[in-house]
Amino acid sequence: MSDPHLMLFGEPSLGVSPAIVGQTLDVLRQLVDEGRAVAMQEQNVGHALREADRGLHDALGAGDPRGVGGGDARSGPLVGPVLMGPAF
Repeated sequence: MSDPHLMLFGEPSLGVSPAIVGQTLDVLRQLVDEGRAVAMQEQNVGHALREADRGLHDALGAGDPRGVGGGDARSGPLVGPVLMGPAF
C-alpha cells in the first residue's frame, strides 16, 4: 500500500479554492512523472484534459470507447460538442 502503481481520484477539484486547483493538478502530474498511473473522474473538463494523456467521456451513460486525446486531449474530435457544449 505504500507504493501504489495506480491511484484513483474522484473530483479532486471539488470544493477546492480555485486558487489552488492548479497546485492539486501539479501533484497529480508529479505522481504520473514518478511512474504511477492516475485515473481521475473530473467535471472540470478544461483542467482535466489539460493534464490528461488520454480521456474517456461518458455521454448520458454511454461511454465512448474511442475516448479523446493523445497529446493534448483538448483537441480530440469529441471534446467540443460532447464535453464542452454546443457553443464550444
